[in-house]
Amino acid sequence: MELAHTVDMMLSDDPIERLKAEYYQTQNRVDELRTFLRAVEDGEKDLPPNTTYNLLNRQYQTMLVYLNILEERLELLHTKNTLVVESWM
Repeated sequence: MELAHTVDMMLSDDPIERLKAEYYQTQNRVDELRTFLRAVEDGEKDLPPNTTYNLLNRQYQTMLVYLNILEERLELLHTKNTLVVESWM
């Protein structure tokens, strides 16, 4: 889902919708960073000034952990049925 499509979700009064939007936004950013890192590895792109590959890779790894936490939160809400959550993925 593109970032632009998550705006209404982020502005929702429903915390579950906002959580879904946060998940989609983070997924988008993770995908973009992964694509960029692969392009750097393949010599197709250069790193920005004052940035190292290792730093960006650490950021990517941290973002994956955060994405997994968001996913777990959504799964718990869906599995435990504490809130009515439609299929979110």
